[in-house]
Amino acid sequence: MGLPLVKSLLWSLLLFVQIHERRACIEEERMGLLELKAFLKSHTNYTKPLLPTWVYETMGGCCSWEWVNCSTNTGHMINLTLSSINKEQDYGRGTWFLNASLLQPFKEL
Repeated sequence: MGLPLVKSLLWSLLLFVQIHERRACIEEERMGLLELKAFLKSHTNYTKPLLPTWVYETMGGCCSWEWVNCSTNTGHMINLTLSSINKEQDYGRGTWFLNASLLQPFKEL
């Protein structure tokens, strides 16, 4: 193999790793989302399956989970939409309040 071919293969591998890394999410944020899901399950009366795409995986792509948007540059979560969960609440049983400390793992939210 010639040196230019080896360089091209290495650059291709590096590019592939960078693209794959951006699609996945940051581990601290993935775990934070799962903690948030557990909190919501225990503090709401949501009638549908709650956040079914938010699952415990060893290699997670939480940037592809429903209601989660991540930056294509940094890979950090930048937007989280939970308004539909609050709309499903049974207001006769009270309104839930989000524990703000659950948002600590999200540096760019």
